[in-house]
Amino acid sequence: MPQRIEITLKEQLLDAEGQSLRLKAKNYFDIDLHQVRTIHIVTIDADLTPGQVERVRTEIFTNPVTQVSSLQPLEVDFDWIIWVGFRPGVRDNPGATAVEAVEDLLRLQLKPGEAVYTSKRYCLKGNGVTRQDAEKIAGELLANDIIQQWAVFDKSQWDPAAGIGFIVPKVMLDHQPEVATLSIDSDETLARLSDERSLSLNPKDIPTIRSYFLNPDVQRQRRQVSLSDPTDVELEYISQARSDHCNHNTFGGRFHYRDLGSGQEETINSLFKTYIEGPTLDLKAKKPWVISVLWDNAGVGRFDARHHYVITGETHNSPSNMEAYGGAITGIVGIYRDPMGTGKGAKLIMGSYGYCVGPRDYDGVLKPRLHPKRLLDGVIEGVRDGGNKSGIPTPFGQVMFHPGYLGKCLVFVTALGIMPAEINGEPSDQKTIPNTRLPATFRSATRTPRRRCTIFCWKSVTKG
Repeated sequence: MPQRIEITLKEQLLDAEGQSLRLKAKNYFDIDLHQVRTIHIVTIDADLTPGQVERVRTEIFTNPVTQVSSLQPLEVDFDWIIWVGFRPGVRDNPGATAVEAVEDLLRLQLKPGEAVYTSKRYCLKGNGVTRQDAEKIAGELLANDIIQQWAVFDKSQWDPAAGIGFIVPKVMLDHQPEVATLSIDSDETLARLSDERSLSLNPKDIPTIRSYFLNPDVQRQRRQVSLSDPTDVELEYISQARSDHCNHNTFGGRFHYRDLGSGQEETINSLFKTYIEGPTLDLKAKKPWVISVLWDNAGVGRFDARHHYVITGETHNSPSNMEAYGGAITGIVGIYRDPMGTGKGAKLIMGSYGYCVGPRDYDGVLKPRLHPKRLLDGVIEGVRDGGNKSGIPTPFGQVMFHPGYLGKCLVFVTALGIMPAEINGEPSDQKTIPNTRLPATFRSATRTPRRRCTIFCWKSVTKG
């Protein structure tokens, strides 16, 4: 049976997290909260004895100087309680760390399926606070609906003996995974599948995709491995690989440009090849310190005779504009993995950021989803949680305020790594990835260059 530990700060100590939430509720929604106390909940879904759980509570999860804890729901005064926890299947990093600590302390290994889950409950006090207010705070300030679940309790619903109960977000698969074959008998059918399955296929790609699967040579090769029409897995793969995020179709398109001042017109066939790839490769040929650009996860430059630095960056403008915290955290975490995956692997040494948002004191008509102040707070928290809490310092950053960014913010995230110039006598920036054993026609048709970091690799090697 699961067991639960609740931990909170001693009553006389300032609850900084609760105070931050109180201020946000006032600043963003004009909701007056007199007090917010935060309770951390650790749910242990493992076969541990009461003595083992008690030892875990006192020796791992409770700081006796600043905290109190209990195996029963803590009694903290409230008008409303908000509980927030991860959804099933979402990586619970504090929970995973807790598993390691429990195993180290008790000198045992949890059985398959056993785990530790973390969540929080917030005890809110405030005159005139309604359920609608509490739900607004839960849904817009405390929880990201994509990865978290939440619940709101008032005094009449709250059982002080049961508390939140035992919520174990374990994934329970009650179906047999299978691959579906999908007919694409016409462009209209594939367009409909794209809409129904949220594939977001470019309309101009649809005839090309169908042409590939209808190619007699391709069909012959597919029959040899018991394939006929495309599967849902294949269409999902194509959707990802051909998305503008991964493939930069927009940069690769044809642009008709006219200077409004001079009237001069120009047709540009691929912004990427004309203004990014071409100048970067020219620079690489002239500068001996440029080691590698445009083909791997990040750019590589010579630091000294024995080391290379690895640098990359990207923007997460639209994701951050829609959901500031989630958009920023996925940006910084995604950019951190790139140096580690460059060549034979680099060690991360720092991250940096740049934010461009509207004025924080803007009080006019607001068409964007988030006010600049609220957007910036969320972006900062996302980079903090995804970046600084990873143990990677962020010693450099910049923020710009301008009314032009009211429509859409800019969020830049950058990562820097370092690697030896050689590893086992081989150049560290080079690697060989075994080819998948797919028919040659399929490999050539689906090979897509990875260009997500292109602009920033280019910027990094053109400075100076």
